[in-house]
Amino acid sequence: MKFLKTDKLLTVWIILVLTGIAWPGQELPDINPIYSFDKIVHMILFGVVTFLANRAITARGARQRTADIISLITGAVYAGLAEIIQVFVPGRSCSIFDFYAGVSGAIIAIAVIHL
Repeated sequence: MKFLKTDKLLTVWIILVLTGIAWPGQELPDINPIYSFDKIVHMILFGVVTFLANRAITARGARQRTADIISLITGAVYAGLAEIIQVFVPGRSCSIFDFYAGVSGAIIAIAVIHL
């Protein structure tokens, strides 16, 4: 199976996201854990994962509906794994609100694809 340009972009993005979430960091106090800049970042990170996964799947000839479902699941699962990984990274923490933000970003990405 040939590695397409869309596959390469997705792979690079996934590695960049993994590097960012696994990088030890200082814990910053959350003024409001639900509405913070951090949530927007999570939405963007996992929205892009979903968007690129969707493009990679459709580039292989899958129907759009199938690509939507698989890429949405991919974005949501990766958002969940990111939070689990952060449990083991010094200075990072797991947050259900970050997971929700990641899933929201995945849903928004699917909506943007259909606009």
